[in-house]
Amino acid sequence: MIKIIDYVIDDIVKQYQNDVYNKKIDDISQVVYPSTNKKDKLGEWVRQYFVKLDSVIQDAVKQSGVKTGVVILGSKHTTSSVYVNHFEPGMLYDVLENYDKMFPVQKKYRHNEWDFEYKNGAAHLKSIALGKGSTVFIKNGDLVLGDFENIIYAEFDYRPLKSFNIVIMGE
Repeated sequence: MIKIIDYVIDDIVKQYQNDVYNKKIDDISQVVYPSTNKKDKLGEWVRQYFVKLDSVIQDAVKQSGVKTGVVILGSKHTTSSVYVNHFEPGMLYDVLENYDKMFPVQKKYRHNEWDFEYKNGAAHLKSIALGKGSTVFIKNGDLVLGDFENIIYAEFDYRPLKSFNIVIMGE
């Protein structure tokens, strides 16, 4: 069986915020907005964030009925990534801090000369470096992740209504 699901990341973030407001979950720890105190060439604050997707992906696997297989995850945008690592604030800040050193937003990028509206060359390069997607195994209907592994959506240049795909394959 193959099932393809398209998720809008804004909807997931809003659901987390609603769950916090309605006291279904204690805090908004599934979404982290590290402050990098960086401005782009237009003088706007760089909008970067991370969203923990474990429960969203696990729910999709349960609904699919697949017991053994794989989940393929992929971002549908050129300034975001879906990857597996530790969703821990220190690690997330380290990711941004090091990527900001490698790809500073103030640097002159040829892409920014072409894309006059967004000037987001650094965000594209961060996404390329981190990768567009990830694959996670399914065993007994559950995601196979290590003790400190989480599925993370990373956004390096926020624009509304960004999305990612989940492809669930197995039996």
